[in-house]
Amino acid sequence: MKVVITIPAYNEERTIVGVIKEIKEAMSKTSYNYIIHVLDDGSKDRTAVMAKKEGAVVYSNNRNMG
Repeated sequence: MKVVITIPAYNEERTIVGVIKEIKEAMSKTSYNYIIHVLDDGSKDRTAVMAKKEGAVVYSNNRNMG
């Protein structure tokens, strides 16, 4: 079974790396096969770039959809 962990994000450049690291740490204590998916809701900062650097699969909206 594969678990998909989805994180909605909007302008979270400063916090997204920490959130992803915490999830990885928690999931490392399980036997689940997982991916982390970040839905970047049209951020104006580097949220998507930082999430990708941390290994998340990122989907970005062109504009904020709320």
